[in-house]
Amino acid sequence: MTKNILSTLLFIFVLTTFAVNAQSTYGDLYYRKWRVTIINPIGTNGVSAPDFTARYSINVIGGYHGGLDGLEIGSLYNYNKYYASGFQIAGLLNATGGSME
Repeated sequence: MTKNILSTLLFIFVLTTFAVNAQSTYGDLYYRKWRVTIINPIGTNGVSAPDFTARYSINVIGGYHGGLDGLEIGSLYNYNKYYASGFQIAGLLNATGGSME
């Protein structure tokens, strides 16, 4: 029962993320308010994840994205290709290929 409820909530969350957040250019990256990734490329941005930045990011196992402008949580790792601005927390690694604030 609980598994069905959690699955339904996750499904609704993913659908509303796509419906509510239109893509707009943020520098060289596209912006989305939310992203959820199990492990790349299984997530809301798929194989295009390095082309996106987001305000909030949940990485169930770990995630590789273009940038961060807020909060990122991951059980193992969080990695951002260009920059990370905000707060990251992970069990093993938080990293970025550019500036980190």
